[in-house]
Formats: sequence, structure tokens, C-alpha cells
Amino acid sequence: MANCRIKTTLLFATGILLAQSSRDLVVHVEVNLVQVDAIVTEAKGKPVTDLTAADFEILQDGKPQTITNFSYIDTTAGAGSAPRAPRVKGAPLPPPVDLQPADVRRTLVMLVDDLGVAWENLPAIKHALRKFVEEEKQPTDLVAILASGGGMGIFQQFTTDPKQLLAAVDHLKFNLMFNRVGISSFPSLGPMRMPPNPIRGYVSRQQSATSIGFILRALRDMPGRKIMLLFSEEMSMIQGDNYVQYLGDQAIRASVAIYAVDPRGLPTLQLTAADDTRGMTPQQISRVPMARSASYFFSQAGLSYLAQQTGGLFFHDNNDIDGAVAKVAVESSGYYLIGYQPDANTFGGPNRLQVFHKLAVRVNRKGLRVRSRAGFFNRPEQPRDPSRVPLALKTRLGQIDSAFQSPFSSNSIHLRLTGLFVQVPKRGSWIKGLLHVDAGDLQFAEDAGVHRGAVEVVSMLDGGALAKPDYRSDTVTMRFSPATYQAAMKNGIDFTIF
Repeated sequence: MANCRIKTTLLFATGILLAQSSRDLVVHVEVNLVQVDAIVTEAKGKPVTDLTAADFEILQDGKPQTITNFSYIDTTAGAGSAPRAPRVKGAPLPPPVDLQPADVRRTLVMLVDDLGVAWENLPAIKHALRKFVEEEKQPTDLVAILASGGGMGIFQQFTTDPKQLLAAVDHLKFNLMFNRVGISSFPSLGPMRMPPNPIRGYVSRQQSATSIGFILRALRDMPGRKIMLLFSEEMSMIQGDNYVQYLGDQAIRASVAIYAVDPRGLPTLQLTAADDTRGMTPQQISRVPMARSASYFFSQAGLSYLAQQTGGLFFHDNNDIDGAVAKVAVESSGYYLIGYQPDANTFGGPNRLQVFHKLAVRVNRKGLRVRSRAGFFNRPEQPRDPSRVPLALKTRLGQIDSAFQSPFSSNSIHLRLTGLFVQVPKRGSWIKGLLHVDAGDLQFAEDAGVHRGAVEVVSMLDGGALAKPDYRSDTVTMRFSPATYQAAMKNGIDFTIF
């Protein structure tokens, strides 16, 4: 599969624009102000929207704080738009909405950890995602459906187009080569059972963490209420391996609430008719349920931790995956943004040891439940200086790698790629790409009626996890007469790659 970017440096413009246009929607920590987002629900999970600042109490490290800023933000409607009415079954999907960053009320990442989900549970996840797109998605939602093991084969970027989202759901596949769970969540006992591969499990777990971390860092500049809905059934917290704590820190800094869903439902963990116990002693047989229970709860530790730290929820031991996704959609329909001025010694200089300040948000009204992030570190976020680019991004190869690995894109240049399979006798087979570019997005210089321009087409062929990617870069110089230029502006420009 070929992924293409033209003028890769333009890909970073989108993130800068979003950050400048959505400061009022991003939960952040400054030296003189701490802002906390809080979700308040009734006992049955219905959001409560009529509270005032007097109904709340905030404690930092157990010490009450004085609330100085307070507001309720409704995420179900943006500028000039209303919540969508329930869709009639069989009715056509609504058209995509062209949103400006200030119009985005929720940014949602539906991340399927295909490296940590059994084959038997993938259909239920896909069904829940389809139902969300068709019934729960709001017009002002910016949504992406991603897979942790997708690498370059990411299915789609953030969009409001429900058809594109449904196409992304259809492309979700079981990752047979690097999946650390297997065909079934609880393999049956028997002589044909394959023993677990600890090396593959470690590599797969690290790849999942890398994908999650990359997305969390990129979400820092996205607008609106930011939510990651993570489907996984294996994210253990191994002693000495702090990758889960690192992900929690990244989510807090990016103001992302993580809602984790364990798709295994309500397992019995007991012996079943599919288990072949021949050759096992009674003592060995009696230990099977206990061993399965220990492995089951151990595998959920990381998911529970991420949800608790970020103010999300962990859905487990429940067969209703559709209901879990719907609950996230309802609960995230609004939130309270509460701010206070911390003590002078809350933050320290660059040489001060890093300290995690615990936060507790309470509601005085009885019968209500409140959730928020667990706290923040004592080093405030520094304003981003566009001139201070990491060394890896200063090089041309670093920019290209970052652009191809990013799950986010820029629409500064509109592209359409068509892949063609070519087979010639005695010469073999290859894939040829036809790249169509909107010429109106390119810059041309006019001299005596002749329009001149140049474009660099950088493409990459992803050979899979076991093969190195094949990069190719071509610089095309264009020289158009007035008639040819007008035709290019009307019909676009086509390039051939590979």
C-alpha cells in the first residue's frame, strides 16, 4: 500500500492552526491557573448540567482550593449547528460537515488495539463502531478510527464524513503476525495449544504503547473535548516496565480522557467442554480456573490505570460493547471546566524534582458522581516556540518519517491516489500509483505569460513489518503556457509514482 505526501513540511501547518484557534477548549495548566475538566452524572449515568461553582469543591494534595473560573461546555452543538436527531434505520447517511477548528466540540479517536484483541472479538468491536457512526456521532465531532498495529496502513484521518468512517471500520483486520492474544481470548487446553511467545508479546505490547503515545502527543494540538476510546484486552503493568505510567502522563498533558473497553465481555474462566484435560492430574486441573483468573485481571491492570488517571471509564465484565460506546457518547455530551489559582510553591524551576500533585473534585449535591483527571505534574506546560524544532525534524528525512508515521494529515494540498497493479511477462509485477493533485493548491510564478512551478513528490511503499519501506522522491518542474495553465487549474495535475 502506498502512502504519499507532497511537500511534507506543509503537514505541520494544520496542528499549529488548531492550537491557535482552540485555546478556550483545551484544558491546560499554567503557572497562575490550573483548569480541571469534570464529568458529573447521576447514579444511572445521566449527565448533570445545571450545577454551579458553589456545588463543587476542589482539593489539591488534600488542601481545598478557591474556584476562580467556572463554566459548562456543551459538546453536542457547535457554532450554528444543532444536535443531530436520531437517524431512521435505512435512511441515507448525512453529508460531511466542513468544520473550522473553533466549531469542533469533540475530537474522538477510536483506537482498536489489533495487536491485543483476539480474532473472535473483532466483529463485536466493528459492530459497535458502526453503530456509533450511524447513531451517536454528532455533526461537530471530529473522528478518527485507527489501529495500533496499522503502521503506515492507517485507514483514515480525522473526518466528519460518516461514509469514510464506515469504510475505516470495514478495513479493520486481525493482525495475525504480531497479535499477542491469538484467535481466542482463552485458548482451550489440549496438546495442539501453542505456548505463548514472551518475546512476541513484549514486542507487541511495546508497539501498542508506541502507537498510543504517538496519538496522545499529536492530540495535544487538537480542538474540543478530546477522547480516546481504546479497545484492548491485554495491557498488563509489568513490574519495572513503566510504559503505562508514561502513557497516563502523556494523556494528562494532552487533556485526553481515555475510555477503555475490554471486549472479552463476561468470561466464565472455568473449564469448558472444549478443554482437553487428558494427561493432567486433578491438582493441575483444579489450578486452571485460578490461573485463568489471575491472567485475566493482570491483563486489565493497564487499561484500568489509564481510565482512572485521565478521568475516563473502564468497561469490563460486560457483554454489551454497543452500550459501552453509547455511554461514552452520552457522557461526553458536556463537561465542567473549573479553574483555581494554586499556591506559589506548586510549580518549580527546571532543576526541581518532578512532583505529581493529586487532584480531587467533589460535588456537594447528594446522589451525584464526579470524575476528573487524577492530577498534574509540577512543571507547567511551556508555550510552544515554532522556531524550536526538534533536531530529528530539522533534517529532510526526519520530516518525511514524521509525516508518514503521523496519523494526522493536512488538507493544504488535496490529493487523490489510485493504485494500479501492473504485470508484464518476463518483467514481473509491480504497483503503479496515479497521483492527482489540485493545481489550485500549488504556487506558480508568472513570467511573460508563462507559469512556472516545481513540486517534490515524496512517496513510500510500505513493505510490512518485516521489510524496510521503499522511499522515492521526484522533483517535477512545470512550465505551462496560458492555455495549459488554465486547463491545469480546471482539471488538476496527474503524476505517476513507482
